[in-house]
Amino acid sequence: MPQFIEAYPAADGRPLRPLIAPQFTNSWFRNAHKYGCTFGRVHALGVWAAEDLTVAGVHSHLFLGGERFSDSSVLAGYVEDLVCDGRVRPGDALTLPERIIEDPVVVFMGWGKTVFGHCLIEAAPRIAIAIAALGAPAGELSFLLARDASDWFRQAATLAGARRFVEYDQDTERVLLRKAFVATLPMAGAWHPACNEIYDAIRPSRSSAERESIFVTRRRARVTRAIDLRNAEEIEGVAERTGLRVVSPESMPVAAQATMFANARLVVGEYGSALMNAVFSQPDALVGAIGWRSRTLSAISALRGFRVSYLDPIGSPGDQDYSVDRDVFARWLDALLEATEGGRMAPVRSK
Repeated sequence: MPQFIEAYPAADGRPLRPLIAPQFTNSWFRNAHKYGCTFGRVHALGVWAAEDLTVAGVHSHLFLGGERFSDSSVLAGYVEDLVCDGRVRPGDALTLPERIIEDPVVVFMGWGKTVFGHCLIEAAPRIAIAIAALGAPAGELSFLLARDASDWFRQAATLAGARRFVEYDQDTERVLLRKAFVATLPMAGAWHPACNEIYDAIRPSRSSAERESIFVTRRRARVTRAIDLRNAEEIEGVAERTGLRVVSPESMPVAAQATMFANARLVVGEYGSALMNAVFSQPDALVGAIGWRSRTLSAISALRGFRVSYLDPIGSPGDQDYSVDRDVFARWLDALLEATEGGRMAPVRSK
């Protein structure tokens, strides 16, 4: 049974107890993450210390004694939904050849390997949480990393404090960790307030006293996007004429993205992974998201203290592509700029 090493206590002060569930697929079994839980629950942050932990599959599923270690403190609820629906089959990876790792290793990866936003809000903070819980210099800890992790993922991990990695091939092997430390997620139903100091520590220092206004485009992103803004070029033109600098964050190093958001007084853009850089924004910043009313972005704004505004698109919620009325966008942008006059927050007035 894993033992919990606490770095930051839960809001109610109760210690965590692990959930290790039998393996199942296409089952009527109730999603244990949702059973008895309410939105807003805050769990303690720290690491689970375990012996003979198996890590297997492209989402780094965890197994102890052949059963899944699926506690909500280490596995996101949306992943458990996919397991319960049979769309993800964690046990299939247990047939892969086993490699044994004797040295202590920190486990922090999961669903966010290919999605930048999930990396910023799930994987990166887990590194800082592990460092705090174990009380060891970052250079003395080894972190388990998928061999095919992208360069930006490695940059984010390094920014969060990781210095040494133990790599493994998720497609061809499973690893048995003789001594493992599994870092908790920074949130379950809600963000732990300690995440504020975690992101403050990760965030690079502001490079300039000058505060700028930027428009974050997804049009040049070299990723498969599920949702697209059809008239992005037109909207970007309006933003540029209004004085915003159009930026493509994916073309920048992760540290430079963090610095850019830390420097910005106003950030506007299509909702997506790039806007998750708002975890680095200052409390007096304003973030405007186009096309998606996001509980995640709203939760980040509540945690970090900045304000967020949403612009609804033309079309129905959930459409795979959408457009934005140019004139409506221009009026919205004017209101956002007015709200950040002189770098100070002012009330947003209706137009």
